[in-house]
Amino acid sequence: MKRLRSALVAIAMLLCFASGTATALAQPNESYALYLESYLSSNSAEGGVWQSSSAMGEGGSQVSYGLELSDGTSNKFVRFANFNGLPISSATTANFKLNYNGEWSDAVSVSFSYRLSEGSLPYAWDERIATLEIGGVKKHLTLADIELTSQSGMEWKNATVILNLNGIKADRLTVTYYYDGATAWRGNYRYLDIDNVAVTGAGVLCSLDLENAPITTSNKKEVELNYKASGVEAKQSYMLFGSEMVDYSVNTAYSREEKALFNGGDVVVALAKAGNTFYRGATSVKAGESDMFLIYDAQERNSYLRMSNFNDTVGGASTRFTMQFYDNEANQNANMPVTNRIHYSFDYRLYMSDLVTSGFDFSRNILQFSTRSASSNNSGFVSFDELFINEPGDDSWHTFSGVMDVLTTTTANITVYYYYYQNPSFAPDVYLDMDNLSLTAGESTVNYAYLNGTFEGAIPLVSDGNDPLNGNVFVNAQIGSAGEKVRINGSDYAMKLDGGECLSLNLGWKPSTNVFNVTFEVKEEVGELKLWFGGKSGDLLNLTVCANQTASDNSYGIYWEKLNSGYKCHIFFARMAYNPLYSIDLLNSGLSAVTVDDLFIGEVSAVSSVSGNYAEFVVSYEELKSSYEANAASYKSNAKLVIEKALYVASLINEYSSQANINSAIEGLTSAINSSDRLCDLAAVEKALKKAEGIHADGGKDKYTNGTWLLFKQAEAEARAISAESSQKEADAAAKKLEDAIKGLTIAQENGSKVVVALGVGGGAVGVGGVALCAVMIIRRKKNEKN
Repeated sequence: MKRLRSALVAIAMLLCFASGTATALAQPNESYALYLESYLSSNSAEGGVWQSSSAMGEGGSQVSYGLELSDGTSNKFVRFANFNGLPISSATTANFKLNYNGEWSDAVSVSFSYRLSEGSLPYAWDERIATLEIGGVKKHLTLADIELTSQSGMEWKNATVILNLNGIKADRLTVTYYYDGATAWRGNYRYLDIDNVAVTGAGVLCSLDLENAPITTSNKKEVELNYKASGVEAKQSYMLFGSEMVDYSVNTAYSREEKALFNGGDVVVALAKAGNTFYRGATSVKAGESDMFLIYDAQERNSYLRMSNFNDTVGGASTRFTMQFYDNEANQNANMPVTNRIHYSFDYRLYMSDLVTSGFDFSRNILQFSTRSASSNNSGFVSFDELFINEPGDDSWHTFSGVMDVLTTTTANITVYYYYYQNPSFAPDVYLDMDNLSLTAGESTVNYAYLNGTFEGAIPLVSDGNDPLNGNVFVNAQIGSAGEKVRINGSDYAMKLDGGECLSLNLGWKPSTNVFNVTFEVKEEVGELKLWFGGKSGDLLNLTVCANQTASDNSYGIYWEKLNSGYKCHIFFARMAYNPLYSIDLLNSGLSAVTVDDLFIGEVSAVSSVSGNYAEFVVSYEELKSSYEANAASYKSNAKLVIEKALYVASLINEYSSQANINSAIEGLTSAINSSDRLCDLAAVEKALKKAEGIHADGGKDKYTNGTWLLFKQAEAEARAISAESSQKEADAAAKKLEDAIKGLTIAQENGSKVVVALGVGGGAVGVGGVALCAVMIIRRKKNEKN
């Protein structure tokens, strides 16, 4: 079981929810206040409740008196929590004084009222939560003995425990509460409240309701909540109901959001950090680089490497893996043969979210191939604009080839760097899959990549049920058991939940609007689901596939949309709880299997149910689209990507879109078309190269001096490197440089008897293609005189 941890604001007691079938938890109208600043004394003089100094001396936290007020009615109690935040202990203890008359009974009954919250740390069913002890006889309490209180509830629950003392007499009842020692009370919501303690045997031994506890309203107030002011009515502007959820979902803005697509292979393992033929460099851990994952796709029977910023590292800019060169024929490690060039190629799939591609600089590098002896000529870099970007759901592979100039080398390995520009954590906005890597020396065809670069055999073929590519997805063992990830088609996977199986999303969000939109898809037409907001003690919605629901107080709405394959559930929920939303948990509570995909939750920050002028948008969109298509051939490739991205964003506008979204889409498309770089005019370059061809045809290198010929060849090479993708400035400069080099060519002397008087090369009407060659040579023959 994965245990969520959080460091958020503490103790907040909220309104009581009354659960019912297929309904949200009802909200009371009371206003509550809570005071928590008087600690128990270290002696038994005050109220018969104390905490011995030894308990705190052993590292236990202090225990506090609490006072709650509900519409003027007060109640005092004892609260256990890790108030001191001490990491050296995981429990704290309080004592209740026993006063008795008569004989002790063998069986003593201990009854009490309590409130228990697990906060962000879900209790295991058999985990020890608290212990009651009289005279050394103990009773450990688990979730089998006491139950959780709703995170947003103030209601008290009651419990009775029987202790068999066998005549043992004692002067106290000791209550020990176990908490996570590393978490301060202000950092979680795990606490235990105790009140109305009664211990009875042959006579009344102890009766304590704590109303005489030493706390007044003058103490520091921790929480004051008025649910009348912050009720559902105040949140209606953030809510949608019925078909509006689908129609106007495009107009919903979120302060934060989390999604799980469940995509990736059947088996996923992190690339080893050292010791394997494929491994992350030994310095990677120190550098704080992100992990890389090897993935096995059982259906395709194919293994490949996935690279992204999985660890959400902010300080770094790249991560890397190192591969030892390998002689695949001899089946052993072997240095790369001596070479000045390493040819590399690989198959790839590159995915970039729409959010990233908008305004992205595609000249940035995404990969670098490097050896120990590589020269600093940037020959091993691969940029985004050299690669094809896959659309979502497109799992087709593409191939890239490149050449890395190196110093003469026989190095043993090669390092591949992956550069990331986002911090997407486990839902990557940019990621690259790599397979079939080829590394050859010079023009050789012998592949020195391990396993011929296929990654086959690099990982086990049986999954252990752990999927690190979905790091925010976990299984809350208190909700149910783990489901199974199944393939839908292509690279699209989903989570199959049989009866009693669940999945959860790790959140830890502080409350803001506290209105949430949840969507997910199911493939089946029938099924029963439970959706918790905040774990087992959180708010619960009971869902039936295809059954629309609306709460009587409009605190939530559930709407099912028919898809081409299955159904999509839309939920808006006004959560009344004040404490952070640690997670959402989805359980298949029925008997039939339910396949869940594309789970999303967002905290709503704004929503509009007013549509814009769609007809006007269509006219503008079609005009801009036609203008681009008519001139598409004149744009550079990276400019086309920006424009086509803007076209895609605009294509998402529909008849329900707000005017703000319509305006944004049109403005973005207009800007992309008007400001994007056009292909440069190559006329001047082509004209200069035509002249150069004439030079080669008329004698070439042997006709001219070495110095001027080298300048000419350099200028010619630069001109030939110019393409339509170059800038106009670069093209004009290259053309002028070549023209000047042609004019500067000097005819070489022949046996000391030829001297150049003049060489003119000019354009105009003379000669084929407007090229005129004029050479005037005066040849002087010297008379050989004999002495």
